Amino acid sequence: MKLQLARLIKNICYAAGCASAVLSLALKSAPQTAQRWLLFGGIALLVLGFLVSVTFYRCPHCHRVLPANLPVLQAPSAGYEMTARITIPPQVQALLRQLNAAGFSAYAVGGCVRDSLLGCAPQDWDICTSAGPEQTEACFAADRTILTGARYGTVTVVRGGVPYEITTFRAEAGYADSRHPDRVDFLRELAPDLARRDFTVNAMAYSKMTGTVDLFGGQNDLKNKIIRCVGDPDRRFNEDALRILRALRFASALDFEIEEKTAQSLLKNCALLGNISEERIAKELLKLVCG
Repeated sequence: MKLQLARLIKNICYAAGCASAVLSLALKSAPQTAQRWLLFGGIALLVLGFLVSVTFYRCPHCHRVLPANLPVLQAPSAGYEMTARITIPPQVQALLRQLNAAGFSAYAVGGCVRDSLLGCAPQDWDICTSAGPEQTEACFAADRTILTGARYGTVTVVRGGVPYEITTFRAEAGYADSRHPDRVDFLRELAPDLARRDFTVNAMAYSKMTGTVDLFGGQNDLKNKIIRCVGDPDRRFNEDALRILRALRFASALDFEIEEKTAQSLLKNCALLGNISEERIAKELLKLVCG
C-alpha cells in the first residue's frame, strides 16, 4: 500500500511539476519573475517526486525493491559483447553497409538500441561512424546531405524522404557553460564515443557484424530497470546540466529507478539547471509529459 501511495504521489508531483513549467512558457505576457517562479517551482516539484520515490524504494544498488526471482545478467566483459539481435530497418542497414563498403565502421547507436532491446519501435535511428564529416558526405554523394552539426561531426542523409543523422565518433572536453564542450576531437574508435554519453542504457551500439556493443552494463541496467550515469555522475551532470531532467524523464517514462550514486549527484548538482535556458528546460519537460 505504501509503495502504491508513493508511486501516486510521485506521479502527481511529476505531472504538476511539468504543468507548472510548461505554463511558465505559455504565459508570455506574465512578468518575467512570475515565469521564473513557475518554471523553477515546476522543477522543485519534479525533484520532490523523485525524493518521494527514493524514500520508499530501496535496494543495495538503487532506490528500488527488486523482485527476488529477477534474473540478473552477468556484467559484460571488456570489449564487444555478442547478445540479442536487433532488427534494423532496411534503409538504415543500407546506410551502414554503404559506410562499411567505403572502409568505415558504422553502428546504430543510442536510443534506437535501447528501445529495440526493450521491445519498442524506435522513433529515430541514429548512426555513428569512423568516417569524418567530409568522408560521410562523399560516401553519400548520390543522396541529399546536410551538414547539420559541423562542429560535432553530424551529417544528415536524406533517403526516401527520411532524414538520418550520421555522426563521427568523437570525444569532448571542457564544459565551461555546463552545456557545450570547449573541445571536440573526431576519432576512429567507438569506445570513447560511447564513454562520453549520458546514461548506460543510452551508451550501446549495434551492427550485424558485432552484435550489441555494451561496454558499460547498459543491458544489465535495462534488465534491472535502472538509470545510471556512464562513469562519474558529477562529471556527466557538469558536462550538461539538462541531463538532470533527462534522468528524471527516463525514470518516469520507462518506470525505472535512479541508481544511488547517480541520484545523489543529481540532487547535489540540481543548481546547475540555472545555467540552462528556459526553452531547453521546457522542451525536456514536454518530453516528460508526452512520454
